[in-house]
Amino acid sequence: MAVSLADVLNELSPADRDEVERGARNLMIENRTLRALRKALGVTQDQLADALETTQGNVAQIESKRDVMVSTVTRIVNALGGDLHLIA
Repeated sequence: MAVSLADVLNELSPADRDEVERGARNLMIENRTLRALRKALGVTQDQLADALETTQGNVAQIESKRDVMVSTVTRIVNALGGDLHLIA
């Protein structure tokens, strides 16, 4: 039987729940900085789009989203020459 995230969180100590919530906030902040990461590396949206085999418009949409799939973030980070490590 599947266990919900709420059930798992309810079983954690308050300190552990706080740590999980801090981690989630950090992930959201990192997600919103894909544009900043790309710019810091001196990569244009067109260049990233070529590496991802998509369009510049799709890159712009991804960068403006508040909720991006982990697989998408992984592809972008890899295209920028990095590796994504997700720790839960």
